[in-house]
Amino acid sequence: LLLNLLQPTCRRYRTIPLTVIAERTKLSIEDVEHVLMKSLSVHLIEGIIDQASGTVYISWAQPKVWVDKVHTTLLSVEAETPDLVAA
Repeated sequence: LLLNLLQPTCRRYRTIPLTVIAERTKLSIEDVEHVLMKSLSVHLIEGIIDQASGTVYISWAQPKVWVDKVHTTLLSVEAETPDLVAA
């Protein structure tokens, strides 16, 4: 789902409100931040999470294979925090 938020435009850089990601993924803001931090740490994306403005600025995303890796990361987060992730 996160990749779908990035693909609609061809812009190289993209700022996305964390609330939009939370709404579309049905995760809390905290869980969205966790998934984003994990994605940043394994170099699936490059960017900056701005907690003050509640946005993530994505300057680069791994093409194609990114979808499978993000899905795996999401499953990992769900497994680690089943009581925090919305069904």
